[in-house]
Amino acid sequence: MPIDVSQIVTQMLGKAAQVFAENWDDVKDYASQEFTDFSNSIRRIDEMYSQGKITESRAKSLVQMQKDSMIAVLAAIKGIELLTVEEAINAAISVVREAVNKAIGFALL
Repeated sequence: MPIDVSQIVTQMLGKAAQVFAENWDDVKDYASQEFTDFSNSIRRIDEMYSQGKITESRAKSLVQMQKDSMIAVLAAIKGIELLTVEEAINAAISVVREAVNKAIGFALL
């Protein structure tokens, strides 16, 4: 089953908006771009894994790097605490975890 980037981004943004609450207006443009990049990376990782170009372990490492990148970008926004950023990203990923893991065929997220 192919990864639907648009659907993943929409779901992630909805969940992140709840966590960021009053800071959402400051974060939403950055979050939208970061979640789009993250979702596109997930799609590429799925393709590489499906083609046998990377292992499951490497796929998980690549996802962690992408997650760390999102944290760094969103945490750099003035007034946003790292704990809030991590909570928002984890919440956003949680809403797409099942669909992504099912599409890829193993617990990537």
